[in-house]
Amino acid sequence: DVTGVQTCALPIYTVIEAANADEAIRGLEHHPIDLVAMALDLPGDTSAALQLALRRRPEWEAIPMLALIDPATENSARARDFQDCQAKYDREAILESVGRLTAARSSIEESPACVG
Repeated sequence: DVTGVQTCALPIYTVIEAANADEAIRGLEHHPIDLVAMALDLPGDTSAALQLALRRRPEWEAIPMLALIDPATENSARARDFQDCQAKYDREAILESVGRLTAARSSIEESPACVG
């Protein structure tokens, strides 16, 4: 198991939680990942560091990214390089995006659906 990375179940998805970019990268290295959902209001440059890491490694560059924002404090402009953007408290919209993004990816390559 990856230290600092927690897993929990959502309907039909396995979620791997990480507190920062380093933990997320360790999760990516140890688990098959079909989608990365990240809050853009994390302290420091965590979301930017993870986004950069995803695009620098060829095996991860095709993984779709879902930006999760707090509409009270952020607008969606920071999410322009993500495949989708949702309010981080809107569970139904997040699940719809996850389903759509993982379905598009699984049509390209077959692997278990995960969110990191």
